Amino acid sequence: PLRRAEINVNTYEPKKPAAQIAEFATSDPAQLSVNEILYAATLTEDLNTKKQVYANAMAQYPKCWRAVNNAAAIELEMGNVDAAKELLAKALEMNENSSEVYNNMGIVALHEEDFNAAEEAFTKAQDLGADVTYNMGVTKLYQGDYAKAEGLLANAGCDFNRGLAQLLNNNYSGAQKTFACVEPQDSETIYIQAVAASMNNDKDATLKYLADAIKADEKYKKCAANDMVFL
Repeated sequence: PLRRAEINVNTYEPKKPAAQIAEFATSDPAQLSVNEILYAATLTEDLNTKKQVYANAMAQYPKCWRAVNNAAAIELEMGNVDAAKELLAKALEMNENSSEVYNNMGIVALHEEDFNAAEEAFTKAQDLGADVTYNMGVTKLYQGDYAKAEGLLANAGCDFNRGLAQLLNNNYSGAQKTFACVEPQDSETIYIQAVAASMNNDKDATLKYLADAIKADEKYKKCAANDMVFL
């Protein structure tokens, strides 16, 4: 108690350049730590490369639930819902208290149009600490609870689903403003702006957006002709 020494050791772990990590992630994953190989997947936007990196991560670190969960997320982005569902079941066995896994399970349920299961999964993810406000808003949109959906999506900014919730909840002026700043301004977004404008009794904007939508995609001429909102 009277005489003691405190020794502070300053050390560091050598860090590999990002380019080297990216190369090893696909060619020689044994050279990478688990954190390095997971980081490697963030260095590319190509989904096939990400899928390969996570496959290598699962092979190299079979106990890493994060690799399995992230691999499932990539499968979802690629539209492979069944593959994602299988991976998430495995990830849940490895870590039953992961908010990320439950969140992804909710997204799978949305794809399968099982909206009650989606709500249950998102609620579990929320209980485990995840912010699932947006995903829950989308779920309420599917369930037809448009007021609740609009409230949950209130902070989503220039988002198509937010505009859709506003439109279906009879907030036509709000929907017009939201759809006007959604990116990209593709034919579908332009057409639904015409719908919102029509519901808001804004004839000039309705005609403008209809013309722009038809110019972007000829199919909307027939859609408009049969759409009761323009009657």
